[in-house]
Amino acid sequence: PHRQTDDLVYLFIRERSGLRSNGDGEEAIEFLIQNSGPSAIAYSDFYIETYTGEYSNMRTWDDPGGVDHRIIKNDNRLNIRVYFRTPVAAGQTYRFHVAIELGDIVPMDGEGWNFEWGTYFDVVEFERVVDLPPGSEVTYVAPTPTQQSELSVLWQRQNMSALEIAVEYTIRPLSTQELIEK
Repeated sequence: PHRQTDDLVYLFIRERSGLRSNGDGEEAIEFLIQNSGPSAIAYSDFYIETYTGEYSNMRTWDDPGGVDHRIIKNDNRLNIRVYFRTPVAAGQTYRFHVAIELGDIVPMDGEGWNFEWGTYFDVVEFERVVDLPPGSEVTYVAPTPTQQSELSVLWQRQNMSALEIAVEYTIRPLSTQELIEK
């Protein structure tokens, strides 16, 4: 995502991509913002660029429940506006969430998959997680993650303005036991 709204301080952003073996995935983002301007703010604008721009099943909510949103697709860019439940007064904070199903979020390159993502926000605390599909074997990750397990890669940053990540992996056939457990 790329920030477009002025007068918002992003106290933290938590992003999570859940990737599937067919290249699709879900992108989930949690925001905690603070209004640094002199008047109330009623919405936040940002955009997401993906491999094809295909999407479905977008959801936006805050702690009490669902909130309204608008999405405009322009080629591979999704321009998103999230409307706050009530305008956020000067100096106040607000937490909201976005989740969207993305088609072809990961392109196949030869026998492997390449996941690339850039986040451009001035944010006090940032966390990024990429969950890989079962059977994945990671061959490359950059930059060095904060934590990495068999099927999950996590980055954490403080006072960040930009983070570009890359994960390359292959998918092996699952064993009978793995298929049963799945």
